[in-house]
Amino acid sequence: MNDKSSRNFPEHTRSLKSASVAPSAASGSATAASEPLSTPVVKHDWHRILLYAAIIVATGLFVASPAFHGTWLWDDDQEITANGALQSWAGLKEIWKGNVGADYLPLKTTILWIEWHIWKFDNTCYHIINSIWHVINALLVWQLFSLLRIRWAWIGGLLFAIHPVLVESVAWVSEQKNTISLIFMLLSAITFIKYHEGGKTGNLVASLILFVAALLSKSAVIVLPFAFVLYKWWKDDSLELRDTPIFMALASFCAAVACGTIVAMRWLVGPDTISSQANSTSSLIKEIIAPSGSLKFAAGMLVALVITWGFVQLWNKKKGPQWRAVRHLVLSTAPFFAMAIIIALVTVYFQHKNAIGSEVIPVGGRWSRIVIAGAAVFFYLKQCVWPFDPYPLMPIYPRWEVPENPPLWMFLPWVAFIALVILFWVYRKTWGKHLILGLGFFFGFLVPVLGFVDMSYMRITWVADHFLYISVIGVIGLMIAGAAKLYDCVSDKGKPWAMGAGIAALVLVAFNGNLYSDVFLNETNMWRYTLSKNPDAWQAHSRYGKVLLDSGNRDAAYYHIQQSNRLRPDLAETNNNMGVLLLQKGRNAEALPYFRRAMRLMPIGAFMVNYANALTQVQQGAEAAPVYERILRAEGGPNFTQMLRERGSQTLQQLLSERGNVTIGDLVNSPDGAALGKLLKAKCGDSYERVLGLKGGAALAELIKLRVSDPLDDLRKAKTVDTLENLVKEESGAALEKRLAEKGILNDLLKLDAGGEFKEIFTLKGSAAYLALRKMRGSDAYESMILDMREEPLAHLLEMRGGDLFGKLIKADQREAFSLLRQMNGTEAFDVVCEMMGGDPVTRLIEIDGGNPIIWTNYGVALMQANRRADAVLALQKALRINPNLADARRNLDIAQKMQTGTAAPALINPAGLGIGGTGIQQPMQIPSIFLNK
Repeated sequence: MNDKSSRNFPEHTRSLKSASVAPSAASGSATAASEPLSTPVVKHDWHRILLYAAIIVATGLFVASPAFHGTWLWDDDQEITANGALQSWAGLKEIWKGNVGADYLPLKTTILWIEWHIWKFDNTCYHIINSIWHVINALLVWQLFSLLRIRWAWIGGLLFAIHPVLVESVAWVSEQKNTISLIFMLLSAITFIKYHEGGKTGNLVASLILFVAALLSKSAVIVLPFAFVLYKWWKDDSLELRDTPIFMALASFCAAVACGTIVAMRWLVGPDTISSQANSTSSLIKEIIAPSGSLKFAAGMLVALVITWGFVQLWNKKKGPQWRAVRHLVLSTAPFFAMAIIIALVTVYFQHKNAIGSEVIPVGGRWSRIVIAGAAVFFYLKQCVWPFDPYPLMPIYPRWEVPENPPLWMFLPWVAFIALVILFWVYRKTWGKHLILGLGFFFGFLVPVLGFVDMSYMRITWVADHFLYISVIGVIGLMIAGAAKLYDCVSDKGKPWAMGAGIAALVLVAFNGNLYSDVFLNETNMWRYTLSKNPDAWQAHSRYGKVLLDSGNRDAAYYHIQQSNRLRPDLAETNNNMGVLLLQKGRNAEALPYFRRAMRLMPIGAFMVNYANALTQVQQGAEAAPVYERILRAEGGPNFTQMLRERGSQTLQQLLSERGNVTIGDLVNSPDGAALGKLLKAKCGDSYERVLGLKGGAALAELIKLRVSDPLDDLRKAKTVDTLENLVKEESGAALEKRLAEKGILNDLLKLDAGGEFKEIFTLKGSAAYLALRKMRGSDAYESMILDMREEPLAHLLEMRGGDLFGKLIKADQREAFSLLRQMNGTEAFDVVCEMMGGDPVTRLIEIDGGNPIIWTNYGVALMQANRRADAVLALQKALRINPNLADARRNLDIAQKMQTGTAAPALINPAGLGIGGTGIQQPMQIPSIFLNK
């Protein structure tokens, strides 16, 4: 491309930067060196524009084309094929209520909902539409670069369309959140720039609306308001040190918005909804759970608003001649910052509630996180500039090892980064400011994914190509501007050669992207390629094992799933998959420890059912029955919980009646007390007869001491987990060893499964000890430790919200106790006692319509194996009420009834199988969907 052709570019595609300024201007003021030159308005060359657009679209689709006929990949099932919310109008409502997916991305999911209703399960259409979103983004990048007066802006759009590092986001349907959100974000940026250049309020409003749309498609775009401030500084140098107070006011305003958002979250989702996640959320969400959480944050909001007002007044006294421009910037960006803060907090909540849960994300402590982030920045920069060997692109990159206390040399990337920032700042009046803008954009959009905040994807690897989808724009802009500058330095004779070299480079990049797209044709290609580059990728082994299992290659699947479990034995899915394969191989007894650990690590329906069915397969019905009961309680849902509370509240009122002579025995012998009596027999054991004579508050205190309440036991366990894990984090593993020794359980723990791992924990400190202990979750040694270290149940209940009133109630006379009971209504302590007094949950659950008949059938079999024959009959009758045609239930009910008369042997009992349509009595279990989060 020569100078003459450059002069014929349309105005919005030509360079107007100071690189072509006359020497006198270049040596003049610093501002002149970085400002666009005024040029005469020329008519748009639409033929050239359409040609360039056609090249971008054609090459972008060429790069993505190998994946057009690809299959579903990785978590596409959760996003589309197994996402029932996409298939109905009711699902659309659930999408916007936040009940679908690991993150709150309702607009992106709504677009998928529309796509599903157009082409259902035709994955080719999803691949093509994602490629179209991508080329639209490439065209918008061209437009953005044109507004920034970057030379060869259209080549920037072309490079974005063909860059191999972006192939993952285009060829993987689940990453539509990248392509969709960037469309809205780029449109928001373009309209914001037009607003600051033209002053039309309509552009500002449109920009804000588009930004909100981007946030509701992917929360990573929250960095955009910072990019606006950076752009304004780069554009006209209107920001000075004297303006610090007004930006402090903006920060205080954001703090007020954050506090208000937290209060709103508590009000909208309710403390009960949040507190169910108390053991798995960040300290921020735990603060929301606190009884005084709303008051604390409401007060914080008011304080932040007062500070905002104070900074504004201070700035008004210190304002300089350009104060109007600065005020204009702050006021125009404040709504963007407010929306970013709101979405950031919602994202944190959903990540911890749905994506992370109780799983450990092994990022390490403060210093190791900083080291990982520093190395990741330069890794990403290299992949943007040179996405080839010696470190090729791959779906899952190896994780580099970082010790808890990294050596000083590991901080060198940050030293280099800071040195570059200082260098650019020194030359900020000339070329340095352009690098600050481009690399600032690149770094800013990487901050959310560098590991400073826990992300579920970091359970797999530190870095991923799809995290670069936005950030790469900053690097591409610098590369194109730099190439244009170098082109100007080439002699006229060398320009054709430079032009040819540039075209050849673009062709090479395009073909490389095309070849890499073939990796994403199907999961077989994807995981074989990944394992050839990264043989220790546990996720690749897990997924490839699932692919092989589905194709009937059980032996090969066993190898890969075994490798997956070897690499990550602390994950529920790897343990579950090992159990399923062992069960299918007939090695039932070996499968049980894997199922048990999977259920402990992630007590979701599929894993609990697998464990319970496996226990029943080996005739251990007494152990299986409580697991089935837990599943059935979860199936009962809110109606079941409400029933227990209502029945429990009624029972409490009878026990604490003003007559003062009602005993536990009276309640048990009443027509409505059979469920309570059944619960007490199971929980109190030898103390059952003694308990029957108790009455009033003393009866409640004794029942709590006897651990009759399952909800209270769960809360005690959760608190003990937090206490012990915080102990090793704040002190050391040695402190845990001392605590266990004082309790007298240390030697016994060391003899259990995974007990030997405690010895290593005892030598560690800080986050290293914390991570090591969390990785033991689910093992027999860990579970036994938690159970043995729980505090007394009554003491724990007294510490709960409403516990102070309960403490008075158990010592009060009947009249006063009844009044205290009313005051307790709505507190955590009240709910715990109500659920306990509601009686046997399973007996109550039978009264609720619906349920899974196969689970009820298997539960009945487990009850027969446990010699609970009357309960077995009830469970099997329940299964037949749900599905009268279920042959397994009818056959086993006949056996159960004969067993009661002594005419059938227990050996004839077999469980029904788990699986879609699996009703044969000998039906083998099927592997469930592997639940993966990104």
